[in-house]
Amino acid sequence: DLHREIYRTQGKLTSCFGYDSMGRKAWQYATTLPAEKLSQIQNPLIKPERYVEHAYNPIHRRYEYDPAGN
Repeated sequence: DLHREIYRTQGKLTSCFGYDSMGRKAWQYATTLPAEKLSQIQNPLIKPERYVEHAYNPIHRRYEYDPAGN
């Protein structure tokens, strides 16, 4: 994830992004929790994509790609 956008803060909204092993965007969500709070609640034993559809993340999206990568 070197030099890859994983968090973006815009006012009170924080967007979080996850990527698959090929470097393609796999999921994203937006929350009103500040980025510093997100780093405190995320447990390293739980995969981050489990947070995508959590109740405090009402805006979420998952991405899928066909075998050709489209």
